Amino acid sequence: DLGSKVGLGSVEKKGARLVSISRNRWIDPNPLVILYGLYKFAEKCEGYYQFTLTRLLDHDIESDGVSPTEIFTIDKKNMKEILYTLSQNYPEYINISFTHDLDNITLQKEKKAEDILDLIIKQYRDGNL
Repeated sequence: DLGSKVGLGSVEKKGARLVSISRNRWIDPNPLVILYGLYKFAEKCEGYYQFTLTRLLDHDIESDGVSPTEIFTIDKKNMKEILYTLSQNYPEYINISFTHDLDNITLQKEKKAEDILDLIIKQYRDGNL
């Protein structure tokens, strides 16, 4: 049910029996959820707080961290838009640079995924989510 409400998937049932589960691309991802995912990715990759969009989109690389582009099936164009939004609205958490086919994403090392959760909770309580 959550998958269909958020837009991440759907289920097919015949009566009470579950027939199939389908995963969908997240049509309108919340940028703060993606920011949280970026911090979790960095933390799972042993403090890998600077990386490229190319790295995030390469799902064949073995690592303990899972890229939000893989989790939420986000393509390069949409991820770039999300990253621009995040860097404009939350520069204290993320900075990006896309210049001459070089892409750099830098997260602030002193911040943690928990800080993003606190930010999400605060925005929710303030009615901004």
